Amino acid sequence: MPPPNPWRSAPFPTIAVACPRNSPPDLKNGVFPNANSVTEKHIKALYSPIAGVHHDPNFFAQVDALLIAEDYQTLFDIPSGPGLDVIELLKTADVPTRATVSYDDVHFQSNWIVEAWDVILPNSPKLLNITTGGHSTPENRREEGVRRLRLQEWFNRFLRGHQNGIENTPEFRMSIRPDDPFEFQDIASLWDYREFTSWPPPTTDMTLWLNDNDRLKDFLNTSGSGFIHHIWGRPYTMADYIQAIPTAVEIQADIPLDFKSWYSDPFSEDKMMLVRRKLRSGWPPQPKIFKRTLLCSTLNQTVKTFIYAVARPPSAATPMLLLKLLTST
Repeated sequence: MPPPNPWRSAPFPTIAVACPRNSPPDLKNGVFPNANSVTEKHIKALYSPIAGVHHDPNFFAQVDALLIAEDYQTLFDIPSGPGLDVIELLKTADVPTRATVSYDDVHFQSNWIVEAWDVILPNSPKLLNITTGGHSTPENRREEGVRRLRLQEWFNRFLRGHQNGIENTPEFRMSIRPDDPFEFQDIASLWDYREFTSWPPPTTDMTLWLNDNDRLKDFLNTSGSGFIHHIWGRPYTMADYIQAIPTAVEIQADIPLDFKSWYSDPFSEDKMMLVRRKLRSGWPPQPKIFKRTLLCSTLNQTVKTFIYAVARPPSAATPMLLLKLLTST
C-alpha cells in the first residue's frame, strides 16, 4: 500500500504496470549523491521551477537553510522516514516494471537505478533498458523505436493480458555506445546492443593501476601520483551558485575544470569493458569543500582515465586546490 498522502481526498489508484524513464528510485543518492553534494537538477527545480510547480513554503524554507549551510547529510536523510524511502517501498512492490535509463544523463546518473535493481521489485516481472535519449543525451531513432516496441509489448502483456512472453526475455538490454563521436551523435546511426540475464554480466576482472608517466597498467610499478593546481579568482559559496541559476555559464567561467589523464597501452583486440572506478586521494585541510570526479573513456583502443577536480573555498582572495592523486583501480 502507498503511504498516506495528505494532499489527496480519494484513495491512490492501483498501478497495473510501470515504465519509468530516466527517473531514479534512489531519491537520496539521485539528488544528494553520497550525502556530500547536490545535483544541479534539484537546485533548478527548487529555485527556478517550471510553470505550475509550487513548493510547500515551510518545507522550502527548511531545504533552503540546509542547502545554504551545505548540510547534505541532513538533506540526504529527509526522504528516509516511513513511507518516504522509495527503495524500501519498492522492496515490497509487485508492479510489473520496465525501466529505461540513459548514458550521460545530465540530471540523474544511471547508477542510481542500476545499483538498486537487485533489491527492488523482487516479486515482480522487471526489465531494465540501458540506452540513450532524454535529459540532453543523444537522440537515436533506432533506440527510440526499440524502446517503444518493448513498451508496447509490456503494455500488451500486463494491461491487456496478451501471453506474448515478454517477461521471459533477458532482464537487461544494454546498448553499446559508438566509439565514433559523429556516429554517437547521428540520430540515424545503428547502435549495437547486448542482452544479459544478470547484472553485472559475466566478465573477466581486469585491474588497471595509475602508474607514473601518466600510464594505466595491469600492475602497480610505482605510485601514480599527480598534482592538479586549481586556481580561481574569488570565493564561491552555495548562495553564489543558487543566484547564478538557471544557467551555469557564470559558474563555469569563474571555476574552470582542471584535469589530469592516464592512458592504457593499446589493446590487441576489441574489448567491451564495464568499468567500476575507484579513487584514493590525498587532500589539503578541510577536505569536505572539495569535489572530484573520476571518469573513464576509450580513445583509439586505449582506456583513458580522467581525474576532474572542483573545489569551493571557504575564504581567501585567490583560493587554490592542490590535489595529489594516488593509486586507483
